[in-house]
Amino acid sequence: MTAADPEPDPVPMDQVMLRLSRHLSLLAERAKGLEGALGSLTEAAPWISSKMSKRLQDADFIRQSIDDLCMLTHLLANRSGDGPLSHRESAMIAEELQLCATRMLLDVGPFPATRPEDSQAPGELHLF
Repeated sequence: MTAADPEPDPVPMDQVMLRLSRHLSLLAERAKGLEGALGSLTEAAPWISSKMSKRLQDADFIRQSIDDLCMLTHLLANRSGDGPLSHRESAMIAEELQLCATRMLLDVGPFPATRPEDSQAPGELHLF
């Protein structure tokens, strides 16, 4: 672009957020398919180690996180106003999110180095 070229119109942030939400939705679908494939493999391999089971739970967490980020970007794109989030808005958005780790993105203050789910005892593998 030269100085004589007109500057293109700016892209509204809500459009960017909606595009991001759609992209995350597509990624979530792919992650869900991968999660199902991994689940099928674990059914065929009952000898799977606890370390491998933890890694598979990480795949589930990643898929759930993508789902939450999709919802978060969608809700942020559709909010009225472009100023800071009020506490009320943050609380309403947080109610729509599945994971505590994603809800923490809306909190004021430093973001922890580990996600809250890391401190919980390992549970049953949920891959379907």
